[in-house]
Amino acid sequence: MEFDQQGTLVGWGVTMIPTRHRFQMNGKSLFTWCAFDTVLFPPALGETAQVQSTCPVTGQPITFVATPEGAVLDLTPSSAVLSLILPAECDECVRATFCEQSLLFWSQQAAISWLPAHPGALLLSIEEAALVGRAVATTRFKEKEKESVERTRLSRPSPFVQ
Repeated sequence: MEFDQQGTLVGWGVTMIPTRHRFQMNGKSLFTWCAFDTVLFPPALGETAQVQSTCPVTGQPITFVATPEGAVLDLTPSSAVLSLILPAECDECVRATFCEQSLLFWSQQAAISWLPAHPGALLLSIEEAALVGRAVATTRFKEKEKESVERTRLSRPSPFVQ
């Protein structure tokens, strides 16, 4: 979680504090901690997002629209790729070890210079990453939602028990 100086929660994957990944949803400008969040949160939240990022190697802008269905529209440049490190455990998905390694690159060629310093990273097309984002959103967030509903149901007193 991310807090401002007053202790107010301002981010958890999606943040109000500027990062290289601008994320617009319903006309609101937000940011994401990592490139993967740009394709994870549209399916998780059921909303379309306009994404704008910058390649860390070329400095060139990368833009696309991510949909709740896991589709990518209007990708510029069409050669853009996303880096991803697959954590062994879900609790290893933290900003310093996961998000800092998930970036958008102008092309695979641009990412190749970054890869030697990040041996656990792999490159996905933005479309492939969006499908992974949808799968993770479906399993991770929907399971948490089911658990929360079940906890709420179990914590309520039964109308049949006195």
